[in-house]
Amino acid sequence: LDYGQHILKPEPEEAFEERRDVLNEQQKRRKGVEK
Repeated sequence: LDYGQHILKPEPEEAFEERRDVLNEQQKRRKGVEK
């Protein structure tokens, strides 16, 4: 079993969704601070 390759390559869609959610939260916080 090749665990190293699995760790280096997570599910692309999951990683993208997670990153997008984090960016959305950061933008909301930034807008809240500006107002």
